[in-house]
Amino acid sequence: MSLYNLIGVLSGCLGAINSFITGFYIITTYFEIALYSRKSAENLLYPAYTAVILTTALALILVYGSFLIWRGNTRKGGIINLLVGTILSLIYTYYTILSQPPLLSWLGPIGFLLLIPAIMSGAVGIIIETPKN
Repeated sequence: MSLYNLIGVLSGCLGAINSFITGFYIITTYFEIALYSRKSAENLLYPAYTAVILTTALALILVYGSFLIWRGNTRKGGIINLLVGTILSLIYTYYTILSQPPLLSWLGPIGFLLLIPAIMSGAVGIIIETPKN
């Protein structure tokens, strides 16, 4: 395994960890808000469950893409990780700007750094072609 493959695998796994932690933060924050606002508890739980399902599924797909990069199928793993990184950036943008309340807005522009590992893993996997033995 080359150094570039290792970078792709590790950054994909770091992206998966970031995704899972972000989903966990979103659901715990929504539960806390729902606890104190009885009127809109049902309205708040739907986006919370959606965020957890999406971020957990995307984290698992990132791990799968990283596994593909590790096993030598860098192009396919890179495409998977790049697509997942793009979807994560859309989810992050939604929960930063569009959702009410904007849960991740306190991170500001620094929060977009959480998305770099997944996108970098995909880019490394696509650019670096592993020779087949």
